[in-house]
Amino acid sequence: MFYIAFITGLLGSFHCIGMCGPIALMVPMVGHHVILSRVLYNIGRCISYAFIGGFIGFLGWGIAIVGYQQGLSVGVGVILLIIGMRSFFKGGTTNFHIPGWSKHIGGIKRQLGNYLQFKSFYGNLVLGMLNGFLPCGLVYVALAGALAQGSFVLGALYMFLFGLGTIPLMMVLLVSKQFLSEKLRFKLTKVIPVFTVFVACFIILRGLNVGIPYVSPKANQNQEIKIGAIHCHK
Repeated sequence: MFYIAFITGLLGSFHCIGMCGPIALMVPMVGHHVILSRVLYNIGRCISYAFIGGFIGFLGWGIAIVGYQQGLSVGVGVILLIIGMRSFFKGGTTNFHIPGWSKHIGGIKRQLGNYLQFKSFYGNLVLGMLNGFLPCGLVYVALAGALAQGSFVLGALYMFLFGLGTIPLMMVLLVSKQFLSEKLRFKLTKVIPVFTVFVACFIILRGLNVGIPYVSPKANQNQEIKIGAIHCHK
């Protein structure tokens, strides 16, 4: 399942260029360290994604521990599939709204403005971390995968790999400083529904436990029963 996280980030980075490109291009260069300055910014994003993914994964663990891991995976996948297909018929992008979160966005943006004035490696790292908390439909799609992991550590790892997947194309943008036209950026925002359906299908397959290697491996329930019986005898 983790390779799905990286691939989603890699292919979804076309959307990142359209949405986060303007902020990324404003990241200050520290001395002549062009590459390092940009890498730290992107690592900062990955750290924030991992933090959020860990929290979401922990929520999934709370559901899994009472025996609803498969139901959680299928349920999250079905919801994502409905959202993705609905956006296709509407002809727009997939919009996600978190109640009560919008009031915090202004504070994050103000902090972004402050750290854009700092020409330091630390400042670039913090810029990336702050940017990771800004609303992004593609990130929310990836978080659905983190929720299905049912673990703080696995959820964090899932989102960190997603963030790593977005870095290659973002680095090309940051180093070349070539940006996309507004018209093309608007078209790229329509990429989100594609990845919504893509991730939804894999999450559903994972929950259905159909025995597809690396996608939906079938759990050996008989083995689990035997192991449990051995422990009981001991």
